[in-house]
Amino acid sequence: MKEWSDSEFTEFVNYFTTLRQETFGGQLDGIDFDWEGYCDEVCLHEVCSCDWNDKVCGSKSPDELVKGVYWFVDDHRGGPPLKFMCWMMPNKATL
Repeated sequence: MKEWSDSEFTEFVNYFTTLRQETFGGQLDGIDFDWEGYCDEVCLHEVCSCDWNDKVCGSKSPDELVKGVYWFVDDHRGGPPLKFMCWMMPNKATL
């Protein structure tokens, strides 16, 4: 991911301003991110491939986490190993 240029950022701000006014009648005040971050993997019906493993994720930088840090856990039912991705917080490139 690359950081947005000034013109790309201005284009987004203009889009957001138009969207806020024309679609939401001026009532949309911003965009936020949950404190627990987000993940590129799937989280549906209380089954999630996103998690945090301090041994795997804890030493990684925000930029490393955004690129995707994965680990595997043995399936207690005897299936193939389960793949997990570390949660990440947005950085300049993802915003």
